[in-house]
Amino acid sequence: MRDLIESDEPRAKLARRIYINCVVRYVGAYAAEMDGVDGIVFTAGIGEHDPGIRAGVMSSLKYLGLKADFEANRTDGEKFISKPNSKVKALIVPTNEEVMIAREVIKLTR
Repeated sequence: MRDLIESDEPRAKLARRIYINCVVRYVGAYAAEMDGVDGIVFTAGIGEHDPGIRAGVMSSLKYLGLKADFEANRTDGEKFISKPNSKVKALIVPTNEEVMIAREVIKLTR
């Protein structure tokens, strides 16, 4: 994904668009199953550190009631990236996968 982010090649831009469309499709499918959503959480490498992907996803989820705060979206860190009056909240939540894996291993070995 880093190569796609840094590339101006048309195929790289297409790959990013396809990725965004896949995320939006999954969110839409789950939103339909759950009869709506209260929030969208961006996490892990891409979700935490790629404002372009987040912006693309949020732009496509307006129909759910998500009002993106694109200014807040420009920087990383744990925070809301939706406007205060947004029906659906969007957040960036940093993760530490290694700690989570270690906790699960400890549970399994007890």
